[in-house]
Amino acid sequence: MGAVSFVALIAAMATAAAREDVGLPRSVDVASNLVLHRGAETMTLVTAPPRLLGLGTDLSVEGGRLAGVLDGGRYDVTVTGDHALGSGPRGRIDVALRRTSDRLELDGTWNGRALHLALGPGEVRGTVVRPVSTEGSGVESCRLGLEPLRDGSLNGPVECLGHGDPLRMSLDPVDARVLTDTGTALLLVAFIASPPVLTPR
Repeated sequence: MGAVSFVALIAAMATAAAREDVGLPRSVDVASNLVLHRGAETMTLVTAPPRLLGLGTDLSVEGGRLAGVLDGGRYDVTVTGDHALGSGPRGRIDVALRRTSDRLELDGTWNGRALHLALGPGEVRGTVVRPVSTEGSGVESCRLGLEPLRDGSLNGPVECLGHGDPLRMSLDPVDARVLTDTGTALLLVAFIASPPVLTPR
């Protein structure tokens, strides 16, 4: 099976599972969504309206509010044109949103920890402090540098202090316009800043 066919199969499986778990309408087309892969974890990010779906996850941005659960943790955030303010399962969310001609920049705190990300055509770059695992209070600082591949997906390392091996995260497929949408960007931040699901050694 070719690489493109394999990615398509994974995308279809992830979307089918998400539909079964949270009742996603069957009219949603996977081609209009982002399928997020990070280590052993896969989630689907529906882009219109923005909604993140996966095992134990149903998080959405609609009507000026980010609300729902991610990995079982609850979010309640008010979103305006230049600010996101509220709470996550591990602390305060207070993020300034600044839009340039071709990028969306996010600066502030997410779950009480520092966040700086820039999303633009074909790139996701910056740093985020996230929990090391779903248990305990340990955190780690992570640097992202996702860049486009020939197949149109974004792929790159998530290099974290405290991990011996950098995790890699990819988005398949990706439309450059989607990354600068405020709702999509905030859900992507929620995914990036959540503790990773590690593959047992």
